[in-house]
Amino acid sequence: MSYDKELEETRRHAHLFLEAIENTDMQTEETNMRRFPHDCCTHACSLLARYLQDAGLGPFDTIMGQHPRGQGHGKHRWLQKGDLIVDITAYQFSEIQDKVLVTRSSAWHDGLAGVPIKEDPQEVWEEFYKNLYPRILANVKAA
Repeated sequence: MSYDKELEETRRHAHLFLEAIENTDMQTEETNMRRFPHDCCTHACSLLARYLQDAGLGPFDTIMGQHPRGQGHGKHRWLQKGDLIVDITAYQFSEIQDKVLVTRSSAWHDGLAGVPIKEDPQEVWEEFYKNLYPRILANVKAA
């Protein structure tokens, strides 16, 4: 098996970012991030996409799919660039054990029948993330 530099570097950064999120106090946040990873895939995708872009690994598309069990599971979002899938909130579902999924193939994600969606406009970024993102980044740098 050959070494996949893009996959491994993306995985390393996704782990760093997830750890930074987990080490950031979210209690004052007015978003779902207080319940991370539950119901946080939209926010996590926006924040992680910016981080991966800033790290020189992006851009990534945000993909949205429907959980096949529907009721109570709803929609889910993850990042994708070509066949590279990045998901730091899938472990909220019982089928997923890994906290960070960075892979070139995922039957679980295929089953969600995802489609690309538009990025968050700048005004959404300003409202929800302009204060949170630097706090998370401080924890990445501290790691």
